[in-house]
Amino acid sequence: MVECRILGKCFLIEQPKPIWKISQESKIIGGYLCYKAEYQNPLYKYKKPIAWFTPKIPVSYGPKFFTSLPGLILELEDNTVTFTAIKIELNPKEKIIIEKPKGEEITKEKYDNAAKKAHPTFYKKLEEYRKRS
Repeated sequence: MVECRILGKCFLIEQPKPIWKISQESKIIGGYLCYKAEYQNPLYKYKKPIAWFTPKIPVSYGPKFFTSLPGLILELEDNTVTFTAIKIELNPKEKIIIEKPKGEEITKEKYDNAAKKAHPTFYKKLEEYRKRS
């Protein structure tokens, strides 16, 4: 994940490997048979995103930072927001160049600690809010 806003420079934050529970529940999205997967990462305590992926497009990619499924995520239900693919174009005529983001590589734990040091009031209020929820 790339974060450039909170600490004044860009960081490439190492993310924990996503844990998914894949079911046999299926539906058609954009003409592709998709299967349901529920995000099981214990760090995601407050919500359980649902992904619908198709093994017919064998790339392990999706919206936001959701990856690691055996196919392209065509729909992602993330709390109150749903991301849905509206067009899929395979083998485009023009070459697509994806540039690697620039920034300092850092673990999630080190980044979180640096952010808490830089913004202690915010994180204290966030923790109080989570305890009340």
